[in-house]
Amino acid sequence: MSLDNKPNTFFDKNTLVAIALSFGIFFFWQMYVSKKYPAQPKEAVQQSATDPNVKGAPAIENSSSAKAAAQAAAPAVVPAPTAEQVLKFESPEVNFEVSSVGMGLKNLTLNKYLDRRNEPIHYSTENNLPLATTTVNDLKNYSLSKISDTQFRGVLTDNNITVVKTLTVEPKKYMVSIKVETKAINKQKINVSTFLNGQIEVSKKSFLLPSYEHQEFFVEAGGKKERTALDPETPVKSGYENVSLASFNSHYFSLLLANRNEDIFPAASVEVAQGQGSVDLKYQTAQPVDAQELNFDFYFGPKDMDVLKSIDPEFKEVIDYGFFSFIGRPLLWLLKFLQTMVNNWGVSIILLTLILRVVLLPINLYSFKAMRRMQLIQPKLKDIKEKYKNDPARMNQETLLVMKREKANPLSGCIPALMQIPIFFALYAVLGKSIELYREPFFFWIQDLSLKDPFFILPILVGATFFVQQKVTPAATMDPTQQKVLLFMPLIFSVFMLSTPSGLTLYMFVNGLFGVGQQILFTKNKGGALPDSPQRA
Repeated sequence: MSLDNKPNTFFDKNTLVAIALSFGIFFFWQMYVSKKYPAQPKEAVQQSATDPNVKGAPAIENSSSAKAAAQAAAPAVVPAPTAEQVLKFESPEVNFEVSSVGMGLKNLTLNKYLDRRNEPIHYSTENNLPLATTTVNDLKNYSLSKISDTQFRGVLTDNNITVVKTLTVEPKKYMVSIKVETKAINKQKINVSTFLNGQIEVSKKSFLLPSYEHQEFFVEAGGKKERTALDPETPVKSGYENVSLASFNSHYFSLLLANRNEDIFPAASVEVAQGQGSVDLKYQTAQPVDAQELNFDFYFGPKDMDVLKSIDPEFKEVIDYGFFSFIGRPLLWLLKFLQTMVNNWGVSIILLTLILRVVLLPINLYSFKAMRRMQLIQPKLKDIKEKYKNDPARMNQETLLVMKREKANPLSGCIPALMQIPIFFALYAVLGKSIELYREPFFFWIQDLSLKDPFFILPILVGATFFVQQKVTPAATMDPTQQKVLLFMPLIFSVFMLSTPSGLTLYMFVNGLFGVGQQILFTKNKGGALPDSPQRA
């Protein structure tokens, strides 16, 4: 038997190369995810809060139950003044204490949001400066007074300068408006700095189960936006000029400082050192002055699109919906609209999937017809290949003529897949990053759509529907090697889904399920002629 007539075996060269490429893509995808979104399991957070040998401030999101343990941690980075004064603020939305140290906020708690341990989100600062601490020429010890239920004032006087810092609280917006007024007896340069800080969470990394929750810096300066994903082992030190806003974000919450001066723009520095993340917003006069007024906002709440937009449309940029955000944001709006009708985010995802399937139905039908045409002309193409096997140029010419006459195009079947890629990535971001799904249950074992399926049932179902869809999809135009490689795709795709949020995995499963039903419906009349097919002799 000649080599050319040797039957295809499963482990032929082309198949092995294709399989190796598939697993290579999977490997580098997991490497990318692990690098961009460093994993953050609870164990490391608990260790950093309880182990006296671990240095650093508590995490940006921390449970109030860790407060006592944190007090036994390493010596304070910035010791509190001996006569620290504290004033309390309490509301249904947020509680905190205003400290005389920089007139910053201590023990900030979001009452309506719970962490993974069912306790209110708590920004702990026992080992660091209070949040939004303001220093003026390195002075930071204010005398406090409470003007009203939502307004506090601090005054400091030293070195021929008087500083008045006023905080106006808007609890429903998770925001404090800050005004800093300075007056100097003798003209001098005035340096006003306001700080945010927190711990970059450390954790073990898993190749198969990388964490998709992450922390980042986001800075908008000079009309440009820049994000920096944070890893405690990777030092960061960057400076920016003409800053509009600078933030230190976790996956679902943000600490944000925004400039509110029309003619004065601050500089900002962001830094990660020894596992600590910090943002420093700096206003400095170019020339000596005798008086100055600065205004800026401090936001300390959820990355909720509606809340952020109600304060400032630019604030929504802290939510990273990626390159296809122009698709993702309308999809999020539609998802929220559906949720108001059914009051279940999981059911809303199913309805959204059905709507997208209906919208894409004409495109899928066009693709199916194109694939059917390719199937119908396969005998003719096979005859041409056999007849002109020694004349490749004539073979290609005759093949193109047949395709043109029969209105067949092998690329037409790829159109639905190409059009669904932007939708997939948009939903990947929306379902994986929207706080609307944070701690929201579906049914049965899915009690948090923002976390992976705890029993990996949905990823397995995704792979199963992917496999069934392959079996009911016409494959006459594929060569044997392609068909063999596709057998591995359901397995690879299931592994991809192991650590993704269950809301996204639910979408993939339902989308695949509708895809199987749609394909069966399309192929039900397999022997019939296509409505717009040319008449055949």
